[in-house]
Amino acid sequence: MMGEISSVRHLLGPILVKLGVADLSVLNELSERWDELAGPPWAGNSTPQIIQHSELIVEANSSAGVRVMRYAAESLAKRLSDHFGQEVVSSVRVVAPSR
Repeated sequence: MMGEISSVRHLLGPILVKLGVADLSVLNELSERWDELAGPPWAGNSTPQIIQHSELIVEANSSAGVRVMRYAAESLAKRLSDHFGQEVVSSVRVVAPSR
């Protein structure tokens, strides 16, 4: 199983780099530790979607939360940049729920 994961990562890695998508391990950590890393108002109210060209796309859980989170996006970007590095996350864009 681990060999299969390594093979997939080996194949997908170069493709993701060309697309400007962050390393899968970063996305995995961000998803698993979102509430802890993001804090309020993000925790429980949003979901990280993807990091592309060092921009994190975050989906708000409600339309009402979008404005609040957009206001707080710069501080979240700073916090995540301090944790992962500015080359990984330098900005945050909040989007409305897709459902």
